[in-house]
Amino acid sequence: MSGSLPDGLAGEQPDRTGLRWADPRTPFTWRGWSFGADVLRFGGNESPYPPPQELLDAIAAAADRMNRYPFGMEGSLVEALSARLCCSPEQVMIAPGTSALLEAVIKGLGGPDREVVYPDTSYPAYRGTVTAVRAQGRPVPLRSDGSCDIERMADACTDRTSLVIVCNPNNPTGGMAPTRNLRPLIDVLPAGALLLIDEAYWEFTDEYADGGRGALDYLECGRPVLVARTFSKFYGLAGLRVGYGVAARQIAGELHGRLRLGGTNIVGIVAAEAALGLTEVFAERAERIKAERGRLWQALASLGFDPLPTQANFIFCPHADDELPSKLMAAGYWVRGGASLQMPGGMRVTVGNPDENDKLLAAIRAITESG
Repeated sequence: MSGSLPDGLAGEQPDRTGLRWADPRTPFTWRGWSFGADVLRFGGNESPYPPPQELLDAIAAAADRMNRYPFGMEGSLVEALSARLCCSPEQVMIAPGTSALLEAVIKGLGGPDREVVYPDTSYPAYRGTVTAVRAQGRPVPLRSDGSCDIERMADACTDRTSLVIVCNPNNPTGGMAPTRNLRPLIDVLPAGALLLIDEAYWEFTDEYADGGRGALDYLECGRPVLVARTFSKFYGLAGLRVGYGVAARQIAGELHGRLRLGGTNIVGIVAAEAALGLTEVFAERAERIKAERGRLWQALASLGFDPLPTQANFIFCPHADDELPSKLMAAGYWVRGGASLQMPGGMRVTVGNPDENDKLLAAIRAITESG
């Protein structure tokens, strides 16, 4: 294989199928993960609250258009987003989930002669897509608090770097680099490189609560910056897969034309626009989630799990028994084991509602006390 593969990927990786994989990571699949109503979900970073009735009504009203492709139907959502974000409609791109946008950008800017700088460990799509396009990955270890190490990411850039990805707050750890700290990285971006800032969990941060705009403040900085966000977390539309990107007008036009984004379904488009009109409802829910986040964090700390500081809707515990997630699953509680996140020995717990969190903590105590 080409010497341009990321460190640790040189040499093809055979497996039991006889196929020759470029990526040696532990395989992971959702197949077989069929959860009944009796399983409490703490593993998907989903909202614990069902959609408001107004949102359900909007979805029902859109159902009679499902025989149509969504071509040309994004305009109203784009207008609503641009008004919410205080930018022009030409700066907004809609995608079928943030993952699809991220993967399209990596595929569009990657390649065997390109380098992509990204945090490690972080959202698995970064490394996976970089590997798929045979780009040279330059993973940068996180800081001890689970946030992206912006200074080291800047140092990792070379004249071959075509893309730099910052996950802020970082998934799966929850750590956040202050938005103001991104400026030194922007200043050293190589010519022709794009900075992609993944803010999927932005609305759970203290900066958002204080009225901040996050990385949107850098859109007109004169360098190529793309901010990616989603309707899956704060707005609770995970099952409909709607994400969006925002960039300076010229950058957005170039990306939209080259990446051929599309595929967002009609129901998702309508639901996302309706959700924007209910932002205050979701903001109140986010405050409840953040209050529970603090309570759950303290409880996990008291149990000896050493949780990392978090600005997301989940908590990462780096020191958990490797068997604890499977024991919890057997008891009816799904959490994400660290092995599936390429962080063995850890555990990621999504914040649920108060009753759900109490039940999870009781289950953890019962399992740990029984040995």
